[in-house]
Amino acid sequence: MKPADQVFVGIPGPELDKASAEILAAHQPGGLILFKRNIEDEEQLNDLVTALRRVLPEAVLAIDAEGGRVDRLKDVVGPAPAASFLAGKSPSYALQAGNWVAQSLRLFDLDVDFAPVVDLDRGQTDNALDGR
Repeated sequence: MKPADQVFVGIPGPELDKASAEILAAHQPGGLILFKRNIEDEEQLNDLVTALRRVLPEAVLAIDAEGGRVDRLKDVVGPAPAASFLAGKSPSYALQAGNWVAQSLRLFDLDVDFAPVVDLDRGQTDNALDGR
C-alpha cells in the first residue's frame, strides 16, 4: 500500500478541470470527497463522477449526506432527515432514512457517506452539532 492510498482529497469545482485531472492521475489518491461546491444538479453530478472514475478507477468516492444541515445531495435528490429528527422516532424511521441515503449514493455511483455515528446532542446550541 502506498501512502496516497490512505489520502482523501477534493477538487475545486463542479467539473474535473484539466489541472485537477492531471494531479489526480499523477498521485492516485485512495479517495475523493465531494462537497457542495462540486454538485449542481443530477446530470452534472453524473458527468463529474464518470470523469472521476476515468481518472481514478480504484478510488473511493465519498460524500457527506448525513441529513439535516450537512446534506450535499439535498438539492439533487431532496433532503434527508436530520438525526435529531430521527432520534424521537421508531428505529424503522432510521432504517428507512439509511436506505434512502444508500439508494441516493448508489444512484450516483458513490461509495461512502461520511455520516457521523456517535455525535451526541447534549442540548447545547453553541456548537456544530446543533440541529444535526
